[in-house]
Amino acid sequence: MKHTHTQNSIVRSVLKKDDFYLRTGDLMWCNSDGFYYFVDRICDNFRWKDETVSTAQVAEVVMRFPGVMEAIVYGVPVQGYQGRACMCAIVLPEGAQLHCKAIAEYLSTLLLPHAIPQFIRIVPRPQITDTFKHNKVVLQEEGINLVVIKDPLYWYNRDEQCYLPLDDVKYAEFLNGKAKL
Repeated sequence: MKHTHTQNSIVRSVLKKDDFYLRTGDLMWCNSDGFYYFVDRICDNFRWKDETVSTAQVAEVVMRFPGVMEAIVYGVPVQGYQGRACMCAIVLPEGAQLHCKAIAEYLSTLLLPHAIPQFIRIVPRPQITDTFKHNKVVLQEEGINLVVIKDPLYWYNRDEQCYLPLDDVKYAEFLNGKAKL
């Protein structure tokens, strides 16, 4: 059985007749010795407040914060805003808590304002695709919807420079387009 998504990722007759290549969306760099290095995933960028956010760059910074085992970065729509807000699903060691003030200070010193995750979701373990990549589709579809999300969810309060739990009152403000990010 052929998968349409896979077939759409194959390009044919690129350099010569009947050759074919798999378009992965990965941006690679080749050094002078012929070694290839992963740079970024082209399709994993999104726009927030008229700026491009690279999920790979944000994830790399988040992963360096003490205690973060994995970080999955993606964009989510927020009522009243154009583009997608940066959201990060984080895996912490069992029983560990998010240090809300410390991670906010850390991220605000290392990331540009538009790239700071506006939301952090604590997940027990990430879903992995058949090709061993993080499955962001479900996370993106759930967005900041407290009706379906049972994991701890935090929002970035820029005035207090701290992540605060997303409660029903603040969630209602986001749904009504009245919340400030």
